[in-house]
Amino acid sequence: MKRREVERRVQESIQELLDDELSVNHTFRYTPSYADDRHRMKLELNAMEKDVEEGRRPQSILVLRIVFLHDLREIQIPNIFMPDCMKRSRLGKRTIKAIHDVGASFDYELFITDLTQSFFDRLLKRGAVQMNESCVQITAATDLTSDVGSPIHVFDESQELTTVSIFDFLKDK
Repeated sequence: MKRREVERRVQESIQELLDDELSVNHTFRYTPSYADDRHRMKLELNAMEKDVEEGRRPQSILVLRIVFLHDLREIQIPNIFMPDCMKRSRLGKRTIKAIHDVGASFDYELFITDLTQSFFDRLLKRGAVQMNESCVQITAATDLTSDVGSPIHVFDESQELTTVSIFDFLKDK
């Protein structure tokens, strides 16, 4: 059945991107659940920290929640949250792109819902289509690969670059 195939292929694309990175510091589990006579499927990826220092409880993280609305031919992502150890490597954006690409191959549209304002603004800068105040549609034109809007990679070309010696800095201390 085409519905199960899109679900399986999306999960495989996520596993290919995330499983190796997650397994370094976390145990994790994919949990599917069905509703509405199997016309709606929710897939969650939950992770739990491992090797936690004594006296501290391991942190549980809902890394990803995907909802397949098969009758509407939609995939929605209401939750995507990379653990700290996986941030700054674009895994979140690459995961969104992988889900979009698989969904598009089955004529499904992808929506990111329940967004924080900052993530909403960053996705709009990347070319996502605004649907309402907390939902955007990811399209083939959405740039999920470059540094657009990434605060860590912003460079003001109008500023002059200067070299600084660490020894000069330390000498002044």
